[in-house]
Amino acid sequence: MARIVFASPAPPMKTGTARYLSLFLEECGDILRDHQPVIVAPSGLGAPNPSLRGIPIVSDRDYCPAENDVLFIFVANNRFHKFVFSILERRKKSSRVISIIHDPQSFMNVDHIQRNLGRKYDPEGMVKDLKFEIPNLREWIMSRWQQAGLPQILKFNLMAQSRIIEASDVMVVHSYYAALKLLLESGHGVERMPPILVMQHPRDPSIEGHPLLPRGRKFVVGCFGWISQAKRPIPIISGFSRSLSSLPAHEREAVELKFVGELTQKSLDPSVLAQAYGCEKNCVHLGHVSDERFLREMSTVNIMFNLRFPSCGETSGTLNLAKEMGIRVAMTNYQAFKEENADFLISLAPDKEVDEICAAITAVYRDWIAGNATTSRAPSPRYALPKKFDARQALQWVLSQEAAA
Repeated sequence: MARIVFASPAPPMKTGTARYLSLFLEECGDILRDHQPVIVAPSGLGAPNPSLRGIPIVSDRDYCPAENDVLFIFVANNRFHKFVFSILERRKKSSRVISIIHDPQSFMNVDHIQRNLGRKYDPEGMVKDLKFEIPNLREWIMSRWQQAGLPQILKFNLMAQSRIIEASDVMVVHSYYAALKLLLESGHGVERMPPILVMQHPRDPSIEGHPLLPRGRKFVVGCFGWISQAKRPIPIISGFSRSLSSLPAHEREAVELKFVGELTQKSLDPSVLAQAYGCEKNCVHLGHVSDERFLREMSTVNIMFNLRFPSCGETSGTLNLAKEMGIRVAMTNYQAFKEENADFLISLAPDKEVDEICAAITAVYRDWIAGNATTSRAPSPRYALPKKFDARQALQWVLSQEAAA
């Protein structure tokens, strides 16, 4: 029976895909038991635990490819996933590749590899990654890329997934947006694309031990996960400050803006930004916390902001957690998030974004101060989309294809 290999970051690495892997294995562990599973984690990014849910973890440097390995590679747009390209280069020809694509638009990851991992401005490598994508603009893109002058919005929207597509026997994504982006914009043509499964995020059973708390003494606005420019921390703090200033002075002490997550850059420190907007006394930043505390802190939240712009086409495990816990969610009406239902949709328009953030906070606060429930009232999904596979169904389908091969 073929060995199953997961090429992915693993706990306690500070990335959402490490927790995703843990949840995936919890949901599907019994199916994997007879396949001698092993996890290959990136080296040089903090030592992972020796095992995860009974499955051994080895460094990518110590991974010995075997004939007929079934490789599950995690593709995402950050430094924890660069190593999957070397895993692909080292695999045996008889191996099978299942790509779990968290970020369909991974140009920035490929860009960093080409520039910094010994390849140094490798036009041939980048041409291979873009290959059929935007053929009428490729020469212009390559010229601007080599001069480090490519517009930021293009960096977020280019996929550069050719090597992944060509190596994959199956691709797994988490939104119909991602499936259609890969299918229609990669330039490979439908007939040359591997099967694409659309799968929901693995469910976190531990949320049952963290029910949404009843009305507390504080009204809490939450922002959870890595803090980057694309998560819109500045507009969120601006909108929060505006909503806060509209309250009577005696009510303001009970209102809190809580950030939980690692900073991508020091200039986005919420504590510093809050000073600029005059709400530093009402803003807390807890940084990276354990999974247990992450859920505990989330259970105190009255409204969660899950904003994205620009976006790499990702979905959000944090958004799914918040929805499962019944928290009211405000999200950006953009890309894959258009498929989700939420209590509040926040515009991308610069003249509307802060106003709509403020309005969402104020609406939930009015319920809270009146003693009403602040649990989610999100409408039904806006689009009648086919049901997604759950993790077990997706894995069973993949393994059935392997058995038939």
